[in-house]
Amino acid sequence: MRLFPLVSLFLLATVTAHAGSSVKALTKQFRRLDSNKDTSLSTDELGKLLPAKFTRNGALVETQEAMFAWFDEDASEGIDLGEWIEGKTSDGADSPDFYGNVFDELDANGDGKLKWKEFNRVIPKYVSAKTARGWFNAISSGSSTGSSMNSGFSASISNGSYSGGTLSVASGSTFFASGVNIRDNGAIIDTTGYAVTITQALVHSTIAGDNATDGGLVKNGAGTLTLYAANTYTGTTVINTGTLVLASTASLTSPQITTASGAVFDVSAVSGYTVASGVTLTNDGTVNGDFTLATGGTLNGSGTFSGAATANGALNPGNGPGFQTFASGLTLGSTSVTTMEIVGSGATVADSVNVTGGTLTFSGNLSIVDFGGYDLSAQTGTYNLFDFVTGTGNFDVVTIDGNSLTYNGGTDTWNTTAGDTTYEFNEGTGVLSVSK
Repeated sequence: MRLFPLVSLFLLATVTAHAGSSVKALTKQFRRLDSNKDTSLSTDELGKLLPAKFTRNGALVETQEAMFAWFDEDASEGIDLGEWIEGKTSDGADSPDFYGNVFDELDANGDGKLKWKEFNRVIPKYVSAKTARGWFNAISSGSSTGSSMNSGFSASISNGSYSGGTLSVASGSTFFASGVNIRDNGAIIDTTGYAVTITQALVHSTIAGDNATDGGLVKNGAGTLTLYAANTYTGTTVINTGTLVLASTASLTSPQITTASGAVFDVSAVSGYTVASGVTLTNDGTVNGDFTLATGGTLNGSGTFSGAATANGALNPGNGPGFQTFASGLTLGSTSVTTMEIVGSGATVADSVNVTGGTLTFSGNLSIVDFGGYDLSAQTGTYNLFDFVTGTGNFDVVTIDGNSLTYNGGTDTWNTTAGDTTYEFNEGTGVLSVSK
């Protein structure tokens, strides 16, 4: 289903071309419109992209005329092939607000949202009631009577592109058109308590002049957003509320994935899901499903991981000192670097990893560091860095503020003395002891 068939219609098949549109395809379209074969499009010929009845509406006629003038750069009262291709492949940055003109005409109460009552007041005059309902349902993502389309999002969309604004859906739905560009200001989707599925890829913008790093994806609102495709946008992925689900066929190239407190990132359907090298997953909510943190990847935050986790990269509990909970086991690989920050004495002032189910497997490097000006060397006491039911393995290297500890196999402890301070980390209990 196309998300914006009405918008495309109002925009005379759009100001700019869909990603991948070729000169050959645009030439073919030009020749089809050029009915008198004079190699120049007139206002009437361009108007073929609108149903004839639409000429009854003054706002639509003005929109048509404004678009014609925009294409007709040399003001020759005819659009030649070069102007047509240039206009259709531009980013539309200097184009008039064609959609805004039409939206304002339909938005009778001026609240910035298009409701079915407002839509139905105008559009069925020009097309059948069934067609009008189909257009509205597609625009509002399958909405029912009384639901609305957010104008901020729609007005910012140029030919299937996202660049800021918010799409607030009105019912559970499956959408989009193909060739959806994520531009500099990104895509913000509020599922408003519904289950929404995107079957097509959200791709990094191919529009000339856009940044190499786009605005990414923001998931707002209760409900579930499910992605099905191999998404190539290059900005961050932020899950503020609700659940973002990756279907078995889905993937992300986002360098930063953030799950806020109370939100869920569900990768349970993806076989062998991996947080890749160069990617940071900051989880302050819940991550569902088994996953692997690759060498060069980073895992931050104070959230819960429901599936079995393997960490070969950087494991940094908390945002500053904080707690990570692993419900189905945690395996620290030989290339992993686990950094535990300590900011004071007591139960809540040191990083902690809590493995409530499955096995905690030690390996790789453990780095224990002061945080926020705290001087561990001046302290005495104990710090519970790891809680677990079953533990196995050994770290390869353990350091405290740069001081290397030595492993004692008989006691399963790592020890060192620096100045008048003695440090002991017990792998059997996960506890660090500091004494004088």
